[in-house]
Amino acid sequence: MKIACLINNFKRAETLIDGLPYNADLSDNSIIIYSKDPLIEKSIRLGYIQQSIQAEIRIKKALEFQKKSQNGSAFSDAVEILFDRILKNCVVVDEHPVKRLRFAVPLDTNLMVALNQPYPYLEEFLLILQMDVDEFSEGNLWEAEIKEEVKASDILKSQRFFSLLNQVYASALKGYDGEDIERLKIESVVTFMPREAFIKILKLIMKEQVAEQIIDMLTLSNEVEHVDLQYRPLIQAGDHIVCSPSIVAHSNLVRNISVGNGLYTGWPRGEDPMILKLRDALVAAGFRVEIEVDLPFGRDLDVDVLAIKDGILFIFECKHAYHPCNVHELRNNYYHLKKGETQLDIRIPSLNQPELRKKLFDSLNWPEHEISLVRGAIVTSTRVFHGSYSGNWLVIQAKELINVITTGQIRGPNGTYRIWKGEDFHVSDLLAYLDGETLIGDQLAMMIPLNESHPMGSRELVFDTWQMDPLKHVEILSRKYPYTPDPAD
Repeated sequence: MKIACLINNFKRAETLIDGLPYNADLSDNSIIIYSKDPLIEKSIRLGYIQQSIQAEIRIKKALEFQKKSQNGSAFSDAVEILFDRILKNCVVVDEHPVKRLRFAVPLDTNLMVALNQPYPYLEEFLLILQMDVDEFSEGNLWEAEIKEEVKASDILKSQRFFSLLNQVYASALKGYDGEDIERLKIESVVTFMPREAFIKILKLIMKEQVAEQIIDMLTLSNEVEHVDLQYRPLIQAGDHIVCSPSIVAHSNLVRNISVGNGLYTGWPRGEDPMILKLRDALVAAGFRVEIEVDLPFGRDLDVDVLAIKDGILFIFECKHAYHPCNVHELRNNYYHLKKGETQLDIRIPSLNQPELRKKLFDSLNWPEHEISLVRGAIVTSTRVFHGSYSGNWLVIQAKELINVITTGQIRGPNGTYRIWKGEDFHVSDLLAYLDGETLIGDQLAMMIPLNESHPMGSRELVFDTWQMDPLKHVEILSRKYPYTPDPAD
């Protein structure tokens, strides 16, 4: 594990320097990895911290759902009961080719019922909540079609089987001790199983062709160009599959299948739910809004969101991508920001010209407006890079932007703070937000420096990064904004 962590941190440093605006300096025996613009690393750490906080909120929602719903059981609880009743008798120690545990999956009726439950378990409810965050969707994501014939529910049901394997082996290993227990653990955590055996089990809970597709989309074969076990955790070995059930059980398979197989291609023009929700928020706040606007000048120029109120024209370039799970994926988000920067570099100067603005307004059948200011920003679906700049353009997270426009509130301990200057929204509130006078500036101000050190032989690898001071954040909120306590129970 220690060696794996060293390799992972070395890879992290290498990817940051190679694919993102980071440098490395040598100071005595320390190699220091840092972002060229400190705001970049600060905004990335802030984004991951906010994502973790949101995950905790989703867990609380899931636990509340479990209490209120009769369908709120956990799959791990179902497996625990089945293990005590029958599954523990299906695990044996096999001496060939190496000593390891082997689990003979029984075709038990109760097991099949547990695997085929037609609604989400608690663990799956958490994954669906995350899907909702990434997709900005309000539909039934359990039944969402990921690929022709393959639904999210099919993928999550297949994941139950790997969760079953993982939990059964972990439970069985508790019954062993002695000198060879560590070796038994190591040899038992990787499953070597005929591909047809996987299909045989899965086709009992879904159509065979769907099971075939899911296994194919998760399998790393010789034909796959990029090697990445996050996206393809099943390794093809002849007519067998090698995998770590633990990795598959704890992955976001719906997301990873979509990304790893190029199924996530965005939305048709005018149907991106993130853009639609931003539009609705702006309209409700009294803006005149158009989305997916083709500019009547230049070549192939368009604007994702065009909004005007009180003589101020806002242009938002929207980048809807999944939350990056690692540094490698972070490069994709950075690429989207650089693209947004290039787009705004062309569009803002053009729309600062009155004659080109008139052409645009005429094409939209908008009345003439006296424009005092044109503002642009890059809006992202993820929280990483929130508060940073790509070139001259601020990067902001869509949900927070929508919240600033629609409620002007932020949660604090046992109550809410109002960030609007008055009881109602005004354009000046949005400008203050974009200028860093309210939420964005507050969040960045609560971040404090951190040197994350990792010994590597005679040297030390140091990431120059940031951490959150929650007390500082509460102090800033309490000092700056009116507070309304939650009603007493």
